[in-house]
Amino acid sequence: MGREVEAEFLCLAYSRKLAGRCVAGVRTDDGRWIRPVSTSPDGTLFDYDCRLDSGSGPRLLDVIRVPLGHPRPTHYQPENWVLAAGRWKHVARLTTKQALPMLDRAAVRGPELLGNRRDKLQEASLRRTPAVSSLALVQPNSVEWVVGQSAGRRRQIRAAFVLDGVLYNLVLTDPAWESKLEGLGYGVYPHNAAGIRPGDRILFTVSLGEPFRGYCYKLVAAVLVIPK
Repeated sequence: MGREVEAEFLCLAYSRKLAGRCVAGVRTDDGRWIRPVSTSPDGTLFDYDCRLDSGSGPRLLDVIRVPLGHPRPTHYQPENWVLAAGRWKHVARLTTKQALPMLDRAAVRGPELLGNRRDKLQEASLRRTPAVSSLALVQPNSVEWVVGQSAGRRRQIRAAFVLDGVLYNLVLTDPAWESKLEGLGYGVYPHNAAGIRPGDRILFTVSLGEPFRGYCYKLVAAVLVIPK
């Protein structure tokens, strides 16, 4: 095992994961994605793991420096790094204008998203050929919010959107945007139901989730709105 290092990244996801959190972003030195994880089998973090030295939790567009132990790639999440002991440091908070060059470099056009044009990847296939990436930043078109139920009959919000001509319909795991949409009943709603204004630019951080019943599902882990 190598010595501990620090990594600085622009936070582009602070989402729900099982009973905890998933944090991810792009590094400020080389623009590569990174996902800090715990030593637990599924790598889940909790709010206390992610507490910044400023006293708050991470927010989108925060620049954060974290102590890392060693990489722990899986067949479905190659960007994972195990956290080392130490505090998370809040380096800066960028405006959307300041962050735009990094966001533009990170964004992918589609139509394929994380390896195919579906909402999931077969885990058996990933075991044979591991994922090249499990995180992507996209600029969707024709966004709609779909409020319904999960397979377990729990309330679930999905984002239906078009990426370079291909329709995707993915579960939303961004807590802030779940809160924005919590007052809506079951149904399909336009993107401005969450207060997005005409002309605003929408970006989604899409993440490949943990294996579930033979598949790894794509999730909208963060919603970022850039004002017109």
